[in-house]
Amino acid sequence: MGNKKMAWELRDEAKKYLKLNWPIVPVGKEKKPMVNWSDFQTRLPSEKELNDWLKNEETQGIAVVTGKLSNLSVLDIEDLNVFLDLQQQYDFPETPISRTFKGYHVYFQHPDVPEIGCVSQLLPKVELKSGKSLITLPPSHHPKGIIYEWLKGKSPFEIKLAPLPQWIIDLIGKGVPKSSKLKQIINGVEAGQRDNSAVAVAGKIIYNF
Repeated sequence: MGNKKMAWELRDEAKKYLKLNWPIVPVGKEKKPMVNWSDFQTRLPSEKELNDWLKNEETQGIAVVTGKLSNLSVLDIEDLNVFLDLQQQYDFPETPISRTFKGYHVYFQHPDVPEIGCVSQLLPKVELKSGKSLITLPPSHHPKGIIYEWLKGKSPFEIKLAPLPQWIIDLIGKGVPKSSKLKQIINGVEAGQRDNSAVAVAGKIIYNF
């Protein structure tokens, strides 16, 4: 890691995540797991394992295993404009949200029934990581230099996980055509509209901090 302060910050946060019953694993460069993490789909790491991992100078962050043990399903949104558009189209309950390199991770409770796994293309630039998957946690360091962080007042230590919204379950079951609005955001919009979209996104981010 080459940075004792970062190591201590990761260790402190990892211990807090363990108290939430979140199975934590170390990640290195390119967010790749540094251990065989299949074992942690069914058990938590020990504090000794955690300390040993975070002593490794190649450790750049920590990730959580989604699924039944952690009680986590995470919406991985890889575009700021898409995130804003989804908030306008669908009901987003109060739930933990972290900022990532390209967008946001929105955390929900893992549904008991039906068993829901990962959906790589739930919507354009939107994945659902709900079982046997890894989500990088704050305060991990992204390879591009940014630090993952919780939005103000939206860490799992401040608010509870909301149930997975019905609209997400419906999308998984039925599939939906890509809306013209989402296509417009992804493929680019006219200059004036692009400026408006940027202002709206910036305002939303400022509101959350």
